[in-house]
Amino acid sequence: MKPFKLDEKDKEIIRLISINPRITQRQLAEILGVTQPAISMRLSKLKSFGLLEIRVGIDPEKSKLVLAKVDIKANDVNFLLDIAKCPYVIYGATTTGRYNVCLLMVGEDYRTLEAIVNKHIRGF
Repeated sequence: MKPFKLDEKDKEIIRLISINPRITQRQLAEILGVTQPAISMRLSKLKSFGLLEIRVGIDPEKSKLVLAKVDIKANDVNFLLDIAKCPYVIYGATTTGRYNVCLLMVGEDYRTLEAIVNKHIRGF
């Protein structure tokens, strides 16, 4: 794939979508003074180069869930493959330093997350 260079219109499209992910192609075209098909082509190009993607997520605060970062010093980091199945773990990665595993967990309250850590994770 040949190198891709962003021009000012591409940068503005990315900026506008970052501000309002629900902005329409028609709105982008009006703001940038181009046609909707031109916006469609630019969006396709940005997506094909991996510069633009759709992600879905939840806002823990609005959903009344709590988020916890758990750092672990594990003897064997392969447990991440099993822990990834846990519905409370939304992200897990190996790290360097004092702790070699980092988990992001989400749950109804901190007591629930603490119980899961104590019962299921602390052994690693």
